[in-house]
Amino acid sequence: MPLLLSHPASLEHDPRLFIPGHPDTPERIVAIEAALAERESLGWERREAPAASDEWIEAVHSGRLLREVRELCEAGGGLIDPDTAVGPESLRAARHAAGGACELARALLAGEHEVGPAP
Repeated sequence: MPLLLSHPASLEHDPRLFIPGHPDTPERIVAIEAALAERESLGWERREAPAASDEWIEAVHSGRLLREVRELCEAGGGLIDPDTAVGPESLRAARHAAGGACELARALLAGEHEVGPAP
């Protein structure tokens, strides 16, 4: 049975606040969720994606980057680089995205599921 992890926090990240026309939008997530719902007959098991801890994030990114992103989000958001923007809730969304990826990998490696989403 395929496993799908998601979290409502993904809808709270919208880089268009700082980069108008950016393709990474809440509407994109809604469209993906709708497309997956149309394939519900495939028998997805849906779970809420957990939030990744600082320790999990720092296994891939530096503590300095995590602090800078946290501070930027707490200040209301802004640009990290010319193509990457965060808003006030972007770190929360990123934590759940990373946590979902970690949980999916754990479930696949543990043999609990054979596949993740592949629409």
